Amino acid sequence: MNPDTETYYPINVNLKGKKVLMCGASRLALAEINRLAEFGAHIDVVAPNMVSELTDLALTYGERINLLRRAFDQDDVLKLKNRVYLLVFAFCTREEENNRILDAARDAGVFAFAVDNTERSDYIVPSLIKRGHLKIAVSTDSLSPPLERALVERIEATFVNEIDKYTLFLNAMQDRVQRLLKDSNLSQPAIFRRVMRRLAESEEIFFALQRRNFEEAHHLCEAIVFEIKSEFNEPAATL
Repeated sequence: MNPDTETYYPINVNLKGKKVLMCGASRLALAEINRLAEFGAHIDVVAPNMVSELTDLALTYGERINLLRRAFDQDDVLKLKNRVYLLVFAFCTREEENNRILDAARDAGVFAFAVDNTERSDYIVPSLIKRGHLKIAVSTDSLSPPLERALVERIEATFVNEIDKYTLFLNAMQDRVQRLLKDSNLSQPAIFRRVMRRLAESEEIFFALQRRNFEEAHHLCEAIVFEIKSEFNEPAATL
């Protein structure tokens, strides 16, 4: 591997209710704005010219998408310095404008990404398959976005039925845990942490899923839920 090539650490970020600045409103920016909105972010879009579809998207998400029809200016710089934004996206059509946005974000200590300058970006956005809480991301550290998209499409086409089965298992597991919390009069955070830790540590569930034996995995999850209920000295309700 080339030692001069950046290697990015993969991480999932909770964007629900967080402010994000998107500079630019091209069709490429539109796709990213849509994805950010799906993950709960509140996006300020700054651009003098915007694709028409963005207006419809803003109507769909209401106050979560704020359209500011102007260029990046000192008001945005001040907001960056005041840490209003968690993330910054530079999707302007001119490289020098994106570099100016990167410089302002870096001076303010805010992570920023420029679509045309990944070498200076603090993070990158991978290609993604999303089924509810289940996500499969493919990244080449931005060396080849076409390869990322090709791999994502190949994975989705080859394993679409399997992905749906894993998604159904995840949804059923989430439902069991939520019912446990709803039925319990004890400390919900304490129960939730105990259940999730036990599920994560279960080798039996891992091997059942590895064999694609989803019925067995369901039974194992249910057993853990009942076990946690008994540990907290509360009668187990029928799930």
